[in-house]
Amino acid sequence: MVPWLLLAAAALGSGCGMSGTLDSGDESDTPDSIFQRSLLADPGLESAMRTALNQPQGLLDTAAFLSLRELDAAGLGIRNLQGIGIAANLRRLVLDYNQLSDLAPLASLAQLRYLELSQNRIRDILSLAHLAGRVAMKRHDATGASGDPTS
Repeated sequence: MVPWLLLAAAALGSGCGMSGTLDSGDESDTPDSIFQRSLLADPGLESAMRTALNQPQGLLDTAAFLSLRELDAAGLGIRNLQGIGIAANLRRLVLDYNQLSDLAPLASLAQLRYLELSQNRIRDILSLAHLAGRVAMKRHDATGASGDPTS
């Protein structure tokens, strides 16, 4: 890859004041397409967001992601939440029946008020400790026990 292309991709990915977009279409290696593919690390998460926005294809800009208030991403085999922070205005998030283990990306969702995490591979919820008291959380472990994961 050309060095200027790597630099351009790094600048775009670091959020240099530019509006981000996501495109599920053309896979050519332009700086924009590299940024577009890197916004959301998991195809299941991208699919859930596109469904919620009623945009199965084409470009999505930052404003589209910011318009999301609720997201049901249950049962999509999601393993990686990297990039979910682009939907900074999410208030309700359902992530039941996925393959999640790392919840750290959820820490950036300051507007979040409701979170479901049942039937995932979660081992450590310390990254969500700051949500206690302001977010209603629901989690069932593999044995069927349920409760507030922050208690």
